[in-house]
Amino acid sequence: MDRPVTGADGADGADGAERSGRSGEGGAASLTLRSGAPGLALAVIAPLAAIALVGFRVATEGLAAGPEDPVPPVVLAVATVVAGLVLGWRAATQRADLDPSGIRCRNLVVGFEVDWDLVDSVVVHRRGPVQLVELHLSHLRRHHRLGAATRFAGGDAEALAGRLAAHPRVAERLVVDEPDRPTP
Repeated sequence: MDRPVTGADGADGADGAERSGRSGEGGAASLTLRSGAPGLALAVIAPLAAIALVGFRVATEGLAAGPEDPVPPVVLAVATVVAGLVLGWRAATQRADLDPSGIRCRNLVVGFEVDWDLVDSVVVHRRGPVQLVELHLSHLRRHHRLGAATRFAGGDAEALAGRLAAHPRVAERLVVDEPDRPTP
């Protein structure tokens, strides 16, 4: 059964991280990351932006179809609002599960599953007001970003970085990138 992580100060895991009480390989507990403040902000902004776009079209040109419209504007308006709602839902429900066998992640647009054997490093980037976490994979030029681990700089970001460092599989691969230094 999953329970929220509590920090040394008694915080209830408000940074979106949970630790499972179950143990797997080597007694390591699983770490579950849920969408942080940037993802939740996007969850609100995406549908509002879609509605604003449709509202602007209604205010300027209306939704009446003209002879030059290949697709009726009403269909485009509905598709825009649905796309905004889907993006908002995906942003709010981002998730990353780090367990002893591997990483399962559901980002904004894609999901992936990676075994720890393929992970060369886990890099924490701090860029401006945002902290990002990327997986660098062995023998590939590809990097996977953990969208659920994206945080605004500050207390939540530091708490999440500490929880990542405490995970045994992450700790041996963790690289903290300095803000002014490019990653190799």
